[in-house]
Amino acid sequence: MKNRARQLLHILFLFVLLSTSCSNHQETPDRRTLSIEVDDTQVGPTIHSTTPLDGQRLDLEPAIQIVFDRDMDQKKTEEAWSFFGPDEEIIPGKVEWLDERTFEFAPKVSLQPATQYTGCFSTHAADIDGNSPAEEFRVEFKTAALLAVGQVFPGNDSEDVEITTNITVLFNQPVVPLTLIEEQETLPKPFEFSPPINGQGEWVNSSVYVFQPDSPLNTGTRYTVRVKDDLQSINGSPFAEPYIWQFSTSEPAIHSFYLKDGIRPKTNTIKDVLLDQEFVVTFNQSMDEESAISEITLVNRETGQPFPIDLNWNENHTMLSIKPVGKYKIASFYDLTIGKNTLAQDGSPLKEGMEFKISTVTLPRIVSFDPEPDSQAEEYQSYMRIFFNSPMNLDSLKDKIQVIPE
Repeated sequence: MKNRARQLLHILFLFVLLSTSCSNHQETPDRRTLSIEVDDTQVGPTIHSTTPLDGQRLDLEPAIQIVFDRDMDQKKTEEAWSFFGPDEEIIPGKVEWLDERTFEFAPKVSLQPATQYTGCFSTHAADIDGNSPAEEFRVEFKTAALLAVGQVFPGNDSEDVEITTNITVLFNQPVVPLTLIEEQETLPKPFEFSPPINGQGEWVNSSVYVFQPDSPLNTGTRYTVRVKDDLQSINGSPFAEPYIWQFSTSEPAIHSFYLKDGIRPKTNTIKDVLLDQEFVVTFNQSMDEESAISEITLVNRETGQPFPIDLNWNENHTMLSIKPVGKYKIASFYDLTIGKNTLAQDGSPLKEGMEFKISTVTLPRIVSFDPEPDSQAEEYQSYMRIFFNSPMNLDSLKDKIQVIPE
């Protein structure tokens, strides 16, 4: 500061000389006295940065670093330091200087989670020139919360969970560091299942773990999942409390029933079925082919006799085609039954069976005309319509209809 003051005096001296030189050209010089006051008080040290950064959570066993804007008197600065919690009780710790400006403090005890802590330098701190801050420095820190489960999939007490579902947990803070896929085996596996489930788990990021079963889950089963309570977050936060949740898988069930190349019936009564009509049934999981042979039947309701059918499955046994062997009788009635003891591949029976009342097409008969017979149209109409009681083959009608006069 004294050097700066000397430089300022030199500049002012030159300014006065120049002013005097210029005044030689004036007949009456204006002479004034210039008063200069120089403040030679040195500004005290300030904090340049802290670790953790402002807003960043403090670990429960932290190493707090504070960087000053200049080289510090380490002894005086250490003596000026205190660290305390909300009860203002001083917390002991170890102090270390990483360099002339970087102060580090590590508490000797673990801190409490989700708690406000304060670090304070009194005005007794000083730089190497003996300058102290005009007022004390206070740095506020807040520790991280306890590790906890934020969300799980399937949700707790979920029902009818798909047997091919993955099991996922989301934690409220990072548990593992970001790592390569090859290093996944070294990371913690947080799940325990009852009944046991074989499969592979993966940390898709630092706080989300996904478990993929090797095979579909058992149907109609209630699973219990326990998250291991010895987990810790990256910053050392322990698990808040044991976390257990349950979900139930769906029972084997019929997903849909429809006429092949046709409509999906709205009720279990299906009328005007074609004589070679094929039916398609889909299930919510892979089914057992052998059990379906005895449990799926088509019976002539009038004679009580079974009608022969072919059962054809897709590759994963979730879709079944029921095809008649030959043709149904015209104007006849059948019962198509899918029995409750049709089994899934894991041996579980259907949640409920289904029975369909089927009637085949009747002999063709004209039901009505438009315009009606013997009627007189009030205005020109470019078409005539004939309504039949059964689906008709259009080609068979082309030479059967005459209009007189042509």
